[in-house]
Amino acid sequence: MGYGFRDNHPKYIYYMYGFIKLERFNAGTSVPTLNRNDVHMHKIAIPNKKRTKKIAQILSIWDRVIELKEKLIEEKKEQKKGLMQKLLTSEIRLPGFDGEWKEVRLGGSLIFFLEKNLLLIPPRVLFINSKTSLKRH
Repeated sequence: MGYGFRDNHPKYIYYMYGFIKLERFNAGTSVPTLNRNDVHMHKIAIPNKKRTKKIAQILSIWDRVIELKEKLIEEKKEQKKGLMQKLLTSEIRLPGFDGEWKEVRLGGSLIFFLEKNLLLIPPRVLFINSKTSLKRH
């Protein structure tokens, strides 16, 4: 304790500022501001430079891992979209399901689905009534 922010690893300071959530000291105006008097007496513990560097390295590695996982999730979502396109248009047929697809009017099918599965529908969806107009519920 007592090292201060000077001569410490910049990335550590970045993480520390994020951790202490400076926005809680916002002066409450429409433009976010930070009043020096609000934070001046606030105390935090700072380890030596060697430790701040190691802590920053560890947190940076975790940031990178999270970035890669988020990228992987986005790639999987895109793969799912492609699979949905192929499965829902019968471009890909599942083994054992060889019959022709039947055409139906969307309105009648959707109303039947909604009546049978009402609890599964998220709130604030649009409903199609029998006259094919849309209603918000």
